[in-house]
Amino acid sequence: MKKSLRFLIPLILVVFAVLFWRWKHPTLSDEDQIRQSLDGIASQVSHKNSGGVTSFLSKKFQLDGLKKSDIQKQLTIGMLSYATIEATISPSQIKIDGDTATTTGHYNLGMKQEFNSPVQNYSSEFTLQWKREDGQWKISNADGNKLPPGLTGGY
Repeated sequence: MKKSLRFLIPLILVVFAVLFWRWKHPTLSDEDQIRQSLDGIASQVSHKNSGGVTSFLSKKFQLDGLKKSDIQKQLTIGMLSYATIEATISPSQIKIDGDTATTTGHYNLGMKQEFNSPVQNYSSEFTLQWKREDGQWKISNADGNKLPPGLTGGY
């Protein structure tokens, strides 16, 4: 009896902890997951983490013929040319259609080439197409967005 209690009590505690965590962290809606991804992209840009930015792109994402790995290399070169980058992304509309979605919105970038130089501000509208890959929303296409000069390292 004592041996079975030694294993049963920790098991009950683990199950209780999982249930408590799920109660405190409900599953996000598709719209909230996409908003969270956009916030993550803005954070990765602000931290100049090109790998973090491209982690939000689908496996087959291409921009003007560049594959995801080439986009990451170009972003790395471009981001390193700035001392600081501050990014905000504001979605104005998110439409979900099964395992695909479309997001429109506006982004702002404030970039400094040196820490004591003035901020260069850049903003634009965007439209992104998303698809669910392995349970995660990933950007599959980007329409009509313009990248700021220099951010992509000469791309």
